[in-house]
Amino acid sequence: MKKRILYWLQNDLRIDDNAILTSLQDQHCELDIVFVIEPRWFKASNYQQKPYGEHKFRFLIQSLHALEHALFARGQTLHVIEGEPITVLKQRIEQQAIEQVFYSQQIGLYEQRQLSTLQTLLPKVTFLGILQDTLLQEHELPCALAELPTSFTPFRKQIEAQHIAINTSLVSSERLPPPITLCAQKPLAQWLETDTCDALLQGGLYAATEHCKQYFSSRSASSYKLTRNALDGFATTTKFSPWLAFGCISARQIYQAVEVYEQQVGSNESTYWIKFELLWREFFKWHALQVKQRLFSFKGQRKTKPLTTFIANRFMQWCHGNTPYPLVNAIMHELNTTGYIANRSRQIAASCLVNELQVDWRYGAAYFEQQLIDYDVAVNWGNWQYIAGVGADPRGGRHFNIAKQTAQFDPEHRYVKKWAGNTQCPPHFDDVDAADWPTNEPSH
Repeated sequence: MKKRILYWLQNDLRIDDNAILTSLQDQHCELDIVFVIEPRWFKASNYQQKPYGEHKFRFLIQSLHALEHALFARGQTLHVIEGEPITVLKQRIEQQAIEQVFYSQQIGLYEQRQLSTLQTLLPKVTFLGILQDTLLQEHELPCALAELPTSFTPFRKQIEAQHIAINTSLVSSERLPPPITLCAQKPLAQWLETDTCDALLQGGLYAATEHCKQYFSSRSASSYKLTRNALDGFATTTKFSPWLAFGCISARQIYQAVEVYEQQVGSNESTYWIKFELLWREFFKWHALQVKQRLFSFKGQRKTKPLTTFIANRFMQWCHGNTPYPLVNAIMHELNTTGYIANRSRQIAASCLVNELQVDWRYGAAYFEQQLIDYDVAVNWGNWQYIAGVGADPRGGRHFNIAKQTAQFDPEHRYVKKWAGNTQCPPHFDDVDAADWPTNEPSH
């Protein structure tokens, strides 16, 4: 009798550079590939915000649909089920007599706790995790995880000084074991009504591959460092982050693409800077694993708490783009409309919430988690701590002068006009309504 294996998909929605699929393709087994959509994703339980907003969920469904197609072409089936993961996976594993569960190791504490609970409830099942969301494995780091530098620059310098090479030997799984015959509890097609053709970015492994190919064929990589701070414009930044967040493409695939580009076209400061940004992402991943729950703590990595609080009306005006700052309003309008804003925009908006509006940074981090299609737990919460001065920043925070940022990056106010940033701030900006106050803490 063939061994029965379940692969629990999470943020690894791809075929290429998927070590789990590669390890499974030659096994004599039956394989059940499962993705779980959690009801809690759509409930406002995290600093008044939902883990999934409409743009983020649409990108996820597009990504699942693309993976479903790719798996079908390899003789496999994607099962998308709805429910609390511990409950539905335990039931499925027991019903199908699953012997092994494969999963991508997760950075988020909530996901780690889910897995730990499932392992406890199923002691006879073997769980095998592979880290698939980083450039390096832990044994390849320049130091022990417990000794990870507290800021990025020393980490980068250690990587470069020790000449640590990124493994870019990528493998694609062209064949897979047969599926265990069992219908999905809810056909994926029922969620496709959330799809739309006019979204800024389309989810899925095919879209990721095509975007990567087009980005480098356009030679935009050679000017990345010159354009990366622009507030607007599709080609000014790489736009890889949404597909990275859902694992439609891996950081190693992008790193390899940069190296191929450098060999064929030439390297410069801009191509180096793309790899530099990938290393920033790498640092945030390992930093999150090191600091654990402190990534979500108000005082973060510091001994004292920031001099901010929760001011309900200020937070809501910031969310809706109705503050006294036109540039910030424009940024928030773009975020709410598209689910995406440039990195410079994120820094400006975050600095405004923390410094000008003096609101607890965690509410902003939770709002970005809901709204951004490229939400990544380590990068998002790490960057917010960085801005708030409680994270991986030796300078103790970042305060962006909004007038100066406007003059530098939107001198003709084109961006502000495009996204209606001149919305008038309400006359009673600091009125407080008790009904606006939160009732739930986060679940990280």
